[in-house]
Amino acid sequence: MENQSKGVFWKVVGALIVIFVGISAVSSNTNSTSTSTNISDDEGAYTEEITTQPEAITEEDASTNDDSNESYSAPLSNDDYYINTDGDSIHSPAYADSVPSGATAICEDGTYSFSQHRQGTCSGHGGVDKWL
Repeated sequence: MENQSKGVFWKVVGALIVIFVGISAVSSNTNSTSTSTNISDDEGAYTEEITTQPEAITEEDASTNDDSNESYSAPLSNDDYYINTDGDSIHSPAYADSVPSGATAICEDGTYSFSQHRQGTCSGHGGVDKWL
């Protein structure tokens, strides 16, 4: 039973490290961020290193904004993605304060779906409340 407690403890420590690194990466606009953590337990010691790189800005991103066509993308509650049946990377359903760019449906649990197909949309989120 003691080994199970240690396993849970290290999972929590690992999750906190991932959260900390994620927050650090969001607050850093330039250069890569590297975080090393030395961890030791009864089974030995190891170092966990996580490095994140800033996203590159493309010419399309850097183009001049036309105020008449300006779109606003609401911040989302997660940054999770899945691969759909076409092999495309699709943002997983997420909560937002307003309709985010690219959303196709509102799920029963209040999340916005970005599904490209109606079949399976909002599965695991109570089904579709409203198509957008």
